[in-house]
Amino acid sequence: MAREIKNCSMTTKSGIVERNGDVLAWLVKNAPDSADTLLAFDLEGLIWGKIKSGTLTVAPGSVPLQAETLQEARLFGKTAELHLWLCDGAWHYRITQDNDAENGRQYIEEQQMLWGDQPEPADDSDFTLMADGVQGLRHTVPLPVPNPTPAQAVKDRHGQPTNQYKERPLRLTVRHYLAEEPFARIEFSRLVKVKTVW
Repeated sequence: MAREIKNCSMTTKSGIVERNGDVLAWLVKNAPDSADTLLAFDLEGLIWGKIKSGTLTVAPGSVPLQAETLQEARLFGKTAELHLWLCDGAWHYRITQDNDAENGRQYIEEQQMLWGDQPEPADDSDFTLMADGVQGLRHTVPLPVPNPTPAQAVKDRHGQPTNQYKERPLRLTVRHYLAEEPFARIEFSRLVKVKTVW
């Protein structure tokens, strides 16, 4: 399937975060307004979260979000992302902000399938625990995912709908910004949203 090349006006700002400060507080304080969804990678695992009323809430049951073990974090939303990563003992960041103008930078988007086909209630109604496969792979995504309807659900041996989807319904939208010199290529990417599809 061919991807459509689109245009948008955007700005980026990058730098290094001072090591003597609280990197987690810095992350929340400096997140663009629309960037309210967290995807972080820690030495212990993957962490989803949401910013609500200026407070970062981590998905119930996930590993703790700690500066000592954090490796990378992305706070993202429809129009912006704050990307923070650890490299050579220093915290680097890039803030990407899209504007309303349609001219400017070319980009393409893709929908990446996330694992999870069995929704389970989470302690917080803004999150849904998704399990996948017999290995019991699990992660708690920052959106409410309804139980499957009979048409969407896998049926058991008696023909009754189960709490399992026919297909993995979660998608992560990724925007790839293109560089034009010396040839068209992906220069960098940002996360846009997590959603369900049927």
